[in-house]
Amino acid sequence: MREASQDVAEHVNLIKKIERAFAELTIPHKDEIVSNLVWAGRLDLDRVETMERLTGREWQRLGRDAIVEHVDALPTLTPEAFRYYMPAFLIDVIHESMPGSNHRPPVSERVIFMIVPVADRKEDRFLVEQTRCFNRKQSQAVYDFLVFQIPTSLDERDLTPDQANQALVFWKAKTEQAGD
Repeated sequence: MREASQDVAEHVNLIKKIERAFAELTIPHKDEIVSNLVWAGRLDLDRVETMERLTGREWQRLGRDAIVEHVDALPTLTPEAFRYYMPAFLIDVIHESMPGSNHRPPVSERVIFMIVPVADRKEDRFLVEQTRCFNRKQSQAVYDFLVFQIPTSLDERDLTPDQANQALVFWKAKTEQAGD
């Protein structure tokens, strides 16, 4: 059995790796945050609110309240904004799994869902599009996050073994194909 200090060190090392991989990104402009403000023929006020609240916000400064508030908006983000804000969500999930954490409500299931390919298609076009601008270091950081998180996600039944395998295959391929 691993000691708690080893677990915490593992958490901290993964957080640092994610921070380094995404450190050089610039904040997306206001019109680059949400992919489409119109939904079902009408202005979507939730999307407008997401755009307004994330405009000018550094991912490193998104607090827990902002993470919880915006986790459901992840599918509406542009690929650039998705890449820019994803590290904040990944790090929050890592904090959720730290020994003694009382992160409520948990966001891990919704974050995991956004980085795992849809099981009923050979290739998830949405995920491919959302992750098109991830470079090799960023893709590797997400892969490492998944390696870390999958045992917990399987235990909590957020993922099936097939979904976990698909996610690892997808992100490993991105790591091998992505440019620096």
